Amino acid sequence: MEIVGGAAPPDNPNAARDLANKDVEMKKAQRERAEESAKTDKARADAVKRAEICDQARAAVRMYQSDNKIPLYRLNEKGERILVNDEERRRKLEEQQRLAREYCAG
Repeated sequence: MEIVGGAAPPDNPNAARDLANKDVEMKKAQRERAEESAKTDKARADAVKRAEICDQARAAVRMYQSDNKIPLYRLNEKGERILVNDEERRRKLEEQQRLAREYCAG
């Protein structure tokens, strides 16, 4: 008559703990990769947004620097065209130049 015992002991008594540690390390690495990917995606989106603002500011600077004899208009809240006077034109030019310096640098 043969007596059958439980399962044979594992070759490595720490195998279960090692496996759990590897699982934790793997999940940590996955989380770090996901965080790094999110940072990269945000940086890319920020760069695209900066480029758009830069392009718009440069175009506006060219427009406001154009010959003052060419009238510029803006729309009021009613949708009516209002002539941009020299003072407003100068302020807008300064504002757009500031934006160009800020968003077009680097």
